[in-house]
Amino acid sequence: MCGIFGVVGFRKSEITHAREALHSLEHRGPDQWGEWYDDQVYLGHRRLSIIDLSENARQPMVDERNGVVIAVNGEIYNYRELRRELERETPFFSQSDSEVVLHGYSAWGMEKLLERLDGMYAFVLYDSRNRRLYLVRDRFGKKPLFYTFLGNRLIFASEIKALFRFQPELRRFNWEGVKNWIYFRGNLTPDTIYHNVHKLLPGHFLQMENGNWSLHSYYDILDAISPGAENPASQEELRQYLDVAVQKRLMSDVPVGLQLSGGVDSSLVAYFVKQHHQGAMHTFSVGFNDPNLQEFSEEPYARYVAQKLGFQHHQINISQADYQENFQHTVYLFDGMLDYPNAVAIYLLSKHSKRFITVALTGEGADELFGGYTKFRSMLKLAQSSSRGFFPEGLLRGWLGRFWRSYWRSRYLRWRYGGRPRQILTDLNCYIAPDTFHQIFGDPGIQPLEVVNDERLQALPFYRQLLVMDHKTYLFSLLDRQDRASMGAAIESRLPFLDRQLVEWVLQLKQEYLFDLMENKKILKQLASEIFGPRFTYRRKMGFPIPIQHWLAPNGLLGGQVQRALSRDFVLMEKINRSALHSYLEGNGFDRKLLNYPDSDRMWLKWFLVVLRTAQDVMNITDVV
Repeated sequence: MCGIFGVVGFRKSEITHAREALHSLEHRGPDQWGEWYDDQVYLGHRRLSIIDLSENARQPMVDERNGVVIAVNGEIYNYRELRRELERETPFFSQSDSEVVLHGYSAWGMEKLLERLDGMYAFVLYDSRNRRLYLVRDRFGKKPLFYTFLGNRLIFASEIKALFRFQPELRRFNWEGVKNWIYFRGNLTPDTIYHNVHKLLPGHFLQMENGNWSLHSYYDILDAISPGAENPASQEELRQYLDVAVQKRLMSDVPVGLQLSGGVDSSLVAYFVKQHHQGAMHTFSVGFNDPNLQEFSEEPYARYVAQKLGFQHHQINISQADYQENFQHTVYLFDGMLDYPNAVAIYLLSKHSKRFITVALTGEGADELFGGYTKFRSMLKLAQSSSRGFFPEGLLRGWLGRFWRSYWRSRYLRWRYGGRPRQILTDLNCYIAPDTFHQIFGDPGIQPLEVVNDERLQALPFYRQLLVMDHKTYLFSLLDRQDRASMGAAIESRLPFLDRQLVEWVLQLKQEYLFDLMENKKILKQLASEIFGPRFTYRRKMGFPIPIQHWLAPNGLLGGQVQRALSRDFVLMEKINRSALHSYLEGNGFDRKLLNYPDSDRMWLKWFLVVLRTAQDVMNITDVV
């Protein structure tokens, strides 16, 4: 796991600035650094050493014979298999998994190489003989990569802060990107919250040759799903897929551990780790000292699993002071796009874990894959409603907001979404209710159904459409959270539930194995029940609670930050309808219209504004365009 920075259109007089930009990523790769450049291209690499800790594995790596240079962030899980094939014709100089990318390109070309790679990665490859450069991101977007064009120059990096260090004039908000990020808790397109700064989308590569550039999609989950597939499943098949997925992710020359929350997903990962790992392994969970949250704690379950499997468990409890002290730095680690309040806690967990491990397996991705959220059942019920009922829209304002109850919320959702699956897919993962958003921010811009192959999507049954849309929207922000929070402490996170073979198998199963109106992720819970027992498995889902609504109150931990976010020196205020914003935050309106979340969207609105106002400070943003 590493950090990458590079420039096409490089001038050797810029070498000091290029190194400063590269070293702004030191937290991602504290073990080694290297660079390669000629009169046109600069490639820099900060390395977190995991496979082959020797100097031979230092990057960028160069194939002098074919004129190819690479800098890789990530892991190639099938590198041994690919290496055995490539070694028949090509000598290797290291034991690094990244070297198969170098020689695989020369042997097979880019597209065939990408077909064969199994892993999580973002990499740059420069073919100096053909003056051709590639930026590549893995299929599901586990590893980040950002880029900008300035004239005929291409500048790219693992994190936006490196782009800003090299080109300070980029430090401007992009209003359209900001709106999209707030509305969906993440950008659905290559645009980001910063002007002229783009992210490479999952399953894509950018190619630049002779001053011309083009974007290419090499993987789309919709292409991997047969529209008519309604496959049966067995516990034995699920065990086999999970076992292989976990085993792949244990490869390492440094200590490996596990983020063990005590939930079903990470506990299953722990169980399969035990099948392949002999001896002690460190597991970690995080909680809050706040006594109001103890009823939600899964710590007893995490400790039970660790003891059952013979692992050494660490519980890290953080205080409000810990959170407050690390909030601003975490916003910086996230390049100003801190979408989840609990990311601060994950970062602190990773900092503690670094004392013992460098690689951590997690249970991330299981809920999105197997349908683990309540929203999946709720959306099925809404889509099957034959009537939208009746709701007096005029009551959405005024006194009703003060006496809101779940009954009225249910009535409202049936009125707006009942029997309307397309509208459900559009608003599924909105974090600000649509009419509220329009009043304060205007048009949110791109919509979720515009970023998928809609014809392929509609060919699927509705339950599978829900899973695919979560995969293509909500999952983006979860993967970014996991990468930034862990890499901020130089920990590599690996996600067995997002193994390609497992994902493609699950998304072609019959609905009866996943979720229905009564139960979520059915086949996964059946497996957990066999291993850990029904009392452990069939309990209320806890999630990762943060008392954020209390902290955002006027006298709360972040209350002062809310007031700063509403001040006129916040550059986004020139774009926001300030009177509508203040009126809404003061309680004049109907605030529980979110399709997915029963939370007040006032809470999310405050959170996003606080984060963006902090981003203005830590990223030195000067204006908005």
